[in-house]
Amino acid sequence: MKQPGIKAYLTLEILNSAGKRVGRTQKMVSRSFLLQMIVMIRLQMDPGANHFITETDGTIRIGLDGAIQMNAVASGTTRGLVVGTGTTPVNVEDFNLETLIANGSGAGELQYLAQTILPTVVSADPSAFFTITRDFLNSSGGLITVSEVGLITDADSTAATIQVLAIRDVPATPSQLFDGQNLRLTYTLQINI
Repeated sequence: MKQPGIKAYLTLEILNSAGKRVGRTQKMVSRSFLLQMIVMIRLQMDPGANHFITETDGTIRIGLDGAIQMNAVASGTTRGLVVGTGTTPVNVEDFNLETLIANGSGAGELQYLAQTILPTVVSADPSAFFTITRDFLNSSGGLITVSEVGLITDADSTAATIQVLAIRDVPATPSQLFDGQNLRLTYTLQINI
């Protein structure tokens, strides 16, 4: 029986250049909704509230004016699923990854592919969920280790469009990507009744 409440599940898969899974798929319950996520939900319900929100660059703003968005285009690292090399345990007040891996094909870089957000599914358990998936391709010529993952959203504040880290996880086992391999990262956001 599933526990009632809102949960996030994280799946990490490594694929070879032919799209076949390499090694074991890592699945885990995300325990890392951050303070900023709760603040964003609160501000969606009461946009006029004078509540502080911290951007990924550390800038502190008051309030939000627009809807939260988390879709991401290819090569974008300011919204959507992101990866890094940090290993510091998650703190509820984290506002960015410890060390974001840059987009590109140079040493230590990964190519951030377009992100997919699938429609909401209602199941008979009863539960409802949707998934967010993004692939990260290693064309760097060397080994890259991904040890932290996150989800950045953006919204409009009174001053500008802002980026806010909603989820950060540090999986127990880092994902090692050899040149030509692809990391497929999937978050499933689910509510159980």
